[in-house]
Amino acid sequence: MHDAGDLDDAIKGFIDLENTAPSKGASIQAQLKVAYDLFFRNQGDDRSRSAQLYKQIITDQSAYSLQRVLAISDLMDNSILDKKFARTVAFKGEPFEKFLIEAISLGYDKNDSDIAYATRRAYETAEEIYPLSLVEFRIATWYLTELNNNTAKNDTARRTELVSELKWWTIMGESNLEASLQLDYEKSKLGYIYEMNGISRWGLAKHSGDLNSYELAESSFKEGLRVLTPEGSMVHTFDLGMNLRFYYAAMLAEVYGENRVSDIKSLLQPIISGPPPDFKNYPFGFFNFLKNNQSSQVHIARLIKFVPEFKQFLEMRGISYP
Repeated sequence: MHDAGDLDDAIKGFIDLENTAPSKGASIQAQLKVAYDLFFRNQGDDRSRSAQLYKQIITDQSAYSLQRVLAISDLMDNSILDKKFARTVAFKGEPFEKFLIEAISLGYDKNDSDIAYATRRAYETAEEIYPLSLVEFRIATWYLTELNNNTAKNDTARRTELVSELKWWTIMGESNLEASLQLDYEKSKLGYIYEMNGISRWGLAKHSGDLNSYELAESSFKEGLRVLTPEGSMVHTFDLGMNLRFYYAAMLAEVYGENRVSDIKSLLQPIISGPPPDFKNYPFGFFNFLKNNQSSQVHIARLIKFVPEFKQFLEMRGISYP
């Protein structure tokens, strides 16, 4: 049910599992699934209920550290998809509102940069509880976003600091990668780890001049796609596969251009073709990402030059592009 995208039945099933679980750890694992599916079903007060469940787990000192960190990670990743949810629910009250206040006090108050900063601080809280590659790569990408946005273009010292932090967190994520892969992750989560590693390495190559990182980024993207195969077997692997393919294609377009057009087209084709018929009604997060994430506009502008069909895909989905 969960893997097929049948959210109503999945939520009911996980609530039953929660109530009959043989241990607290098993009960919390079911709660994590309920919270995840509530967010994506998004009917009535679903997203408020989702955040409440996540926050209960996060603040439960008797819960497994790993589960508390997974709750933080999922809540923050969902906040990226819905900025209104982030501002009015996820960062409302305990335990993370203090980070939003801190962000504003530091001047992060434009274009949702306060949410981005507060999200990074929440990930840092997660890292203190239980080090995870996924969290470390997410922290790394905050520094990458600062570099991409040229927030320090006239401040050499600050730019050097940002590059140093990007490198530090990328290497930290890679050092914990083997241990993270031993955890009982869903395939989609494993693919996400590789995607974030690829994005971090791409950024490191771009901003530090470490050209070997382009090859490492591509290797990570490829490994992510391998892990997700067959992508169309579950809604979650297909959703994550679209994200990963988009970023992989965007990197190839930026770095290699015409020399890799055939690869760019091959990567985008499953996105353009659309989800399998059985999944057509699932609310894929990838489409919300394209609609709401301003940073994707630069990549979209580059990709539609090489793959005109991608422009048609965007128009059919009601997604604006440059």
